[in-house]
Amino acid sequence: MSASGSRRAVLVPVVIIVVLTALSIVGIVMLEQNKKSLPAPLQTLMGGRVVRIVGVAMYPTLQEGQVVTFDTRSYLDQAPQRGDIVLFIAPDNPSRVLIKRVIAIPGDRLLISNGTVSINGQVISEPYLAAGWAVFTSWPPSGQATTVPANQYFVMGDNRDHSSDSRAFGYISRTSILGKLLR
Repeated sequence: MSASGSRRAVLVPVVIIVVLTALSIVGIVMLEQNKKSLPAPLQTLMGGRVVRIVGVAMYPTLQEGQVVTFDTRSYLDQAPQRGDIVLFIAPDNPSRVLIKRVIAIPGDRLLISNGTVSINGQVISEPYLAAGWAVFTSWPPSGQATTVPANQYFVMGDNRDHSSDSRAFGYISRTSILGKLLR
């Protein structure tokens, strides 16, 4: 076999490997970007956690019995943001997980007064709430705005009158957050 023939014999498999690797990477990226459209068993393979909604704390956004997927890798390289719906370990019972909406992030000045939530002195818009709420409508008890500590988050259910959340159990730590709802 000539030198050019032996180079070709080595070069062809290398080119095939490079092309297959590139196609695999593109495929994985496309799956990652579209994991919400995958069947639930495949979502779990892509870093998702499938959860059945129990209770009405997130009504009307999430319905009792609904099956949703949380991206368990979403916060590996970014922090939770206001408005994210998160899955987290219950502060009072490590064997339970809860689902709530992030209302305030580290460094925010938070005040809830008569059912109105203010962050950094600005009333926030909450179009996801079904109706006004009547229970536990002010926080903190002192009536003075408080700053959310580093690595802590204030979370609330969308169904405020039927949600045990940060108004009751306080802030949740970043390390307790398991994932973000895939939409």
